[in-house]
Formats: sequence, C-alpha cells, structure tokens
Amino acid sequence: MQKLQFALQQRKVKFALLCTTIEYLKKQYLFMYRVTLIVIIICYCFAANMPLYAQQTDQPPVAPSTPPNNTQPPGKSTPEPGQSTVPPPMKDIYDIKPLEKAGLNPMLFVWVAVGIVIVALLIALAVFLWKRRKKKQAPSAPPVPPEKIALMALKKIDLLIEKDAKLFYFKITEILRAYLQARFGLDALEMTTEELLPKIAALELDKKLQNDLKALFYHSDPVKFAEQPADRQLMQNDFQFVEIFVNQTTPAVEQ
Repeated sequence: MQKLQFALQQRKVKFALLCTTIEYLKKQYLFMYRVTLIVIIICYCFAANMPLYAQQTDQPPVAPSTPPNNTQPPGKSTPEPGQSTVPPPMKDIYDIKPLEKAGLNPMLFVWVAVGIVIVALLIALAVFLWKRRKKKQAPSAPPVPPEKIALMALKKIDLLIEKDAKLFYFKITEILRAYLQARFGLDALEMTTEELLPKIAALELDKKLQNDLKALFYHSDPVKFAEQPADRQLMQNDFQFVEIFVNQTTPAVEQ
C-alpha cells in the first residue's frame, strides 16, 4: 500500500512539472511551444516509469555463518566418541542489511539534462529559421533609376556655377559618366576622355547630342586639370545640357 502511494506521489510531481512547463511555453511563442511540447512528451514517456527517489530493494536475510566451536564451556565433559560436537545454528539472529543509497534517482537528472539540451537546440533552430524566412519575405527596395540619381545629383551642384568652376566640372562630368555607365553599360568612370569619346560615338544617339556631349568633355578637362578659367554662361549651358541629355535618353516607359 505504501509503495502504491509513493508511486502515485511521483506521478503527481512529474505531471505538475509538465503542466507548469506547458503553461509557461504557451505564454511565450506558439511555435516553440508546439515543438517543445513534443520533446517534453517524449522525455516524459521515458521518465514516467522511472522512480523519482531511489528505493531500497528487499533482500532476503542472510543467516550468519557460525564458526566451529572447539572450546568447551566450563563444567562440560568431553563428548563421547561418535557424538556430534557442532551446536545447532541460531535462527532468530540475522546480520545487518547493507546500506542503500537514498535520494533522487541520478537517471532523472540525465533525462532532464537531455530534455533541456534538445529544447535549447530546437529553440535555436526555430529562431534561425524564423529570421531566415523573415529576411526572405522582407520586400527589397526597388533600384533607383539612373536618371533620377543623375537629376538629384545635378540639383546639388547648381550653386557651384557661381562659386567654383573647377569643382563644378569635376562634379558634372562625374554625374554624366555615372549616368552613361548605368544607362548604356559603358565603363565610363574608369575611362579617360580619349578612351570615352570613341565609345560615345558608337552609341545610337542623336548626332547633336553626341556632338554636344563630346564638346562638354573636351572643354571641361582644361578647367579641371589646367585650372583654365571658365565662362559662367558656358557653365550654365553645360548644366542645362546634362539635364536635357538625361531626359532625352531615358526610355519612355521609365519617364
């Protein structure tokens, strides 16, 4: 009867721990709750039949071995030949049972540790997959069209016409080269003016646009590298030409 009550008490303790863990996980993440619940149920199935506390095993009593008694108590005479000298064994005295280890069953800690490790690995895997799926689902920003980049950059150098001609031509030719590279696939940012002009001539552009584009690169180099003075009106015309060139070479669908 006591063993049955002890076993029922063990089951109640395990079931209470299981319910507490499940309630806590339900308040956290639903996905991790479902995954962890499977692991806990598996561990519980193994641990259900495992005793929570170490139990003593019933061992049959061992009768003490009685050494032969060769001495005779005083007042006893020597037995006659043929008479047995071994006294009958004692039946009412037994040896002390060996000590048994008490306390929690060590295997319980092993299963708990295994369950914690499995749950931690599953949680880490769930977080990794969730982040990976979220990263894939995140909409990527559409690329900015090259004409918008060029026109926005032109607005920032408008004031340089009245301040610094050298810096103005460095900026405007850089904007123009970047646009040619993005729009027509030319490696314009890495080419010299002598290398770029033949590439411009091979483009399918209006002849007037080609000639004006070549002229801009021709008269900008002396200002940039020889510090030649620049005419303000010419700078204004070049600024307007780049705007016109970008707008006219942008495909109608993108406009």
